[in-house]
Amino acid sequence: MFKAMQKLMNSQVNLLEIARQAMLAKGLSPDFPSKVQAQLNRLQALVLDSSNERSDMTNKLWFSIDNDDSLDLDQLTYAERINDHLIRVYVAIADVDALVKKDTPLDRHALANTTSVYMPMIVFPMLPEKLSTNLTSLNPNEKRASIVVQMDVEESGRVVDYHLFQSYVFNYAKLAYNSVDAWLETGALPPEPIQRIKELASQIRLQDEVAQRLKKHRQSLGFLTWETYDPQPIIKEGQVVDLQEVKINRARELIENLMVAANTCITLFLQKTKCPIIKRVICHPKHWERIVQIADKHKFPLPLNPDSRALENFLIKMRAEDPLNARDLFLVIIKLLGRGAYTVQSPADKPNQHFGLTLAPYTHATAPNRRYSDLIVQRLLKARLVNQTCPYSLSILQIMLQTCTEKEICADKAKRSVMKSVLALYLEDAIGKTFDAFLTGKGEKGNWIRLISTAIEGKLINGYQNIEVGDRLKVKLVSVNAEKGFLDFVQEKQ
Repeated sequence: MFKAMQKLMNSQVNLLEIARQAMLAKGLSPDFPSKVQAQLNRLQALVLDSSNERSDMTNKLWFSIDNDDSLDLDQLTYAERINDHLIRVYVAIADVDALVKKDTPLDRHALANTTSVYMPMIVFPMLPEKLSTNLTSLNPNEKRASIVVQMDVEESGRVVDYHLFQSYVFNYAKLAYNSVDAWLETGALPPEPIQRIKELASQIRLQDEVAQRLKKHRQSLGFLTWETYDPQPIIKEGQVVDLQEVKINRARELIENLMVAANTCITLFLQKTKCPIIKRVICHPKHWERIVQIADKHKFPLPLNPDSRALENFLIKMRAEDPLNARDLFLVIIKLLGRGAYTVQSPADKPNQHFGLTLAPYTHATAPNRRYSDLIVQRLLKARLVNQTCPYSLSILQIMLQTCTEKEICADKAKRSVMKSVLALYLEDAIGKTFDAFLTGKGEKGNWIRLISTAIEGKLINGYQNIEVGDRLKVKLVSVNAEKGFLDFVQEKQ
């Protein structure tokens, strides 16, 4: 690892330094200050005392599925069949609050960044690695404190009952999305833990069954299914040697559907216990009018007022008719919908609906090692589980959530900035070549295109007067500045 980082640092374009500078430029801290280090040095592992308010579920066959290189494990899952119609599924969420106490140096630094920032060559974690990849991570072969969401799911995919409680859990297997998906979908050789651990295969298949139930129910409500091309660079010895596509697959869907269900149940519990609720919502799409125009070009009429179910039907049609180009279309629509923002809903407020998920009760709570908003929700939840008052006032929550929204935007911009440098390195030898592209943005600072073959984005420096966002065009690469992440294109005649 150290040698690889040294090669990155010694290459002509220092990607690690670019990443650090991108963090600083966006007002994010790439390092942990001395007060955080001092608290960290005093921190000890949580005493796992079964005599307290936590139950012990370490005998259940819990496992994690995440990215191949993930070390900060926030969730474990387990399921059991109750009868012919009902499956009970459990989601265990790492109890980060047990060691990261409110208003401590660790907590204040986490709020300063509000999120872990994942760059192609380095991760800037929200919490130090001693916590996020060790003491508060649900690591394999470790007993850990957690919050458990228990849900009973019927054949239709509806959750008919749920319970929340604190418990100890044990991760029996750390699995990865791609290898689990290959086994589930194609019958490839099972990952080593599945071969080694009795009943793990049947456990995963049972969870896949319940996840597909949940997905079907969400789609019946108008849940938007996105599928875009997300290129991940492969860096070897300081050089970008390839781009790897991250696809939505069966294993990713399994975890996503269980997490959405768990988040929904947490929100319902907070509502029931008269606690403020944190949501990240798109209440009203930003450019619905343009989305209607795009759908009309594809002979699919959308209503003049935003309608997520109608939009989902349009996406289904496009995926069926032209699956390859549909991914690019989805990206355009995502940008036209606009960003979500964190809001707080008081117990007296009427629920707002998250446009993209079409679930009125919805919060994010399943990644407290990676997102500060999830850590806030965890503290609210733990307080209500033991009938304590909420640890934050509404005014403080509003201030913190505004910070979360702003800092996540900064983190996204920092990641995009670094990714541009990485992708510019990849295209350094392609000056003069032509590409198929589509327009992704128009504004005072420039007009932006995305290459269809690789999903790389760049600036269009001429020929954009008579085209709109979502339109296809042919472009030629005319200049590259990898250090600044600049890719300049001109429009070619069709």
